[in-house]
Amino acid sequence: MGIATPQFSLYVTGNSSAPASPHHYPRTPMSIQQHDNPSAVPHRRTPPRTGPSQALREVNEQALKLLIQLAHRSGSPSSDFLALLRKPLCALNRSAEELAIRCMFLLVDMHFRSLEWWDTLAHHPMARRPLESCLVVFPRQRGITLSRSVLTLAWHVARTDRESAVVFLGLSPPVSELISLFSLQQIDRIAQRHFPHLRPRWADSPAVWHEIFAAFQGDATSGNSIAQREWSTLAGEFRPPWHH
Repeated sequence: MGIATPQFSLYVTGNSSAPASPHHYPRTPMSIQQHDNPSAVPHRRTPPRTGPSQALREVNEQALKLLIQLAHRSGSPSSDFLALLRKPLCALNRSAEELAIRCMFLLVDMHFRSLEWWDTLAHHPMARRPLESCLVVFPRQRGITLSRSVLTLAWHVARTDRESAVVFLGLSPPVSELISLFSLQQIDRIAQRHFPHLRPRWADSPAVWHEIFAAFQGDATSGNSIAQREWSTLAGEFRPPWHH
């Protein structure tokens, strides 16, 4: 059964620019081209008070539900990620909705820290980026649906709250700025064409996901440890704290 795309407001404030033509992809702004440190994020010691909480929960629920369904499929796992984490995914004893409520951060990623990847996409939108089949986690139709949800969320938050795009969604500041320049039609086309590049966040670090699963299962100590350790490293691939 298909997974519905989350419904949330796409009303954009604080951006008076005219929408881009669906056939005209954005050029990388000079502010990005001259960025001295593409990984830099706002200097902040504590998490922002607010974030894209409801829409983020819906997207995370959608991703978790699909990952759990794929893990329960019979036969050989379709990707390296599922092969490594099939057992803990199948052992989760809470629903995807319950798990998503506890998570403050986006659990999937599409090269959100790679300006090079998004810049190439902006200049050559029809070019397909090669990807080994063992790295493709999500099947085509549901992968497109999930990619559309993820990218629409990233696009909306990048336009309305750049800090939350960095902290909660894991976009680097220059990638956040570049994504905000796409039109919604372009974002939809990227989701359809490049969905194989949507992967679980930290897909190459199974140990991180074991910590995530421990927090999901109610290990408050693990969740607090992640939160305390990682808020001071926002400039890199930080790991997510959890609601309790």
